[in-house]
Amino acid sequence: MRVVELTKVWAGPYAGKLLAFLGAEVIKVENAATPEEMRAYGGTDINHAPFFLSINPEILSVDLDIKTPARLDRLRDLIGRSDIVINNLRPGAKERQGLSYDDLKAIKSDIISVSIKMWGNDGPLGYQTGYAPCFAALAGLASVIGYQGGPPLGASMRYGDSTVGAASAFAAVAALLHRELTGEGQFVDVSAVEVLSSMIGDLLLEQNSAGRDLGPDGNRHSDMAPHGCYPCSGADWIAIAVADDAEWHRLCDALGAGMLANDPRYATSSGRIVNAEPLDRDIGEFTAHTTPPIWLSACVVPEFLRTRARPRSTSSATNCCGSAACTGSSATTARDNAPSWGRRGGCRAHRRGSSEAPRTSVKTMTTCSTTFSRR
Repeated sequence: MRVVELTKVWAGPYAGKLLAFLGAEVIKVENAATPEEMRAYGGTDINHAPFFLSINPEILSVDLDIKTPARLDRLRDLIGRSDIVINNLRPGAKERQGLSYDDLKAIKSDIISVSIKMWGNDGPLGYQTGYAPCFAALAGLASVIGYQGGPPLGASMRYGDSTVGAASAFAAVAALLHRELTGEGQFVDVSAVEVLSSMIGDLLLEQNSAGRDLGPDGNRHSDMAPHGCYPCSGADWIAIAVADDAEWHRLCDALGAGMLANDPRYATSSGRIVNAEPLDRDIGEFTAHTTPPIWLSACVVPEFLRTRARPRSTSSATNCCGSAACTGSSATTARDNAPSWGRRGGCRAHRRGSSEAPRTSVKTMTTCSTTFSRR
């Protein structure tokens, strides 16, 4: 499975990263004359930028200036031998270069094109572009980040870009399954705003049905209390979430907070939710003078979650080539009934049909970064 990346920054490369982790060969098309901005964030040079290295592991790189006809023809040749093309370029950029979905289909009839844009590829706002804070705000997500009574604090770029990238990778896998079943490729139109609005679907429905405006609510939960982060001794904090009365009493026992367990305001879940503000203050007074005990989770986690064990799948695994360097196996599991593109038998070297040593992320990243040497 080969993926061609025409991507920059985060959301598009993150989708490629996840597909690479699933076993695809992902080739990122870059231009050494104008390296993408993620190569400039931190680190010592464009080959050692932490942002770029973390988002592009297991990614191969090719230096192609696709604004020149000869290099564009080479890209088309690469696409003709690939399965998926991912792009998150500015709206219209790919089309102006003769790489629209119709153009791609002319190159390879069953190609899958995944296009990531802020608003998607059509509609009255389809021409707009932006970074993660922009589409998080437009989706409504940024407006609920913060504390009650305070201003919205916005959402970290990591939430927006990573979530959109993960949704795009998921959609690409669904398109592969569709192709496996029908032989047809697909055009996957990803709207970053729509992806992030799905994260707060309950709040959007409440706003439309009950007229409740979106606003920051901190760590509060509509059906659970306490539900938040509380200070401990030193610089430590502890996250606590209580789902029912039984868990509440176990928490009080763990904290030695008998007076809270007997407080009529906190006797029921509904009472604790109504009195969430004083409850947070009272719990904070107990946690502020203690070190987070390791055994606290055992007091709070429901019994069935602590004792229920997942059934282990039966499989037989052997070294697939017998060499000391081989880390692969010829394991036979239920995975072997997956579609052909989802099966990955043997070690990396044997999956590539060669005798090369299994590839590591570091070596692959070196392959990717050596395209760009400081001049």
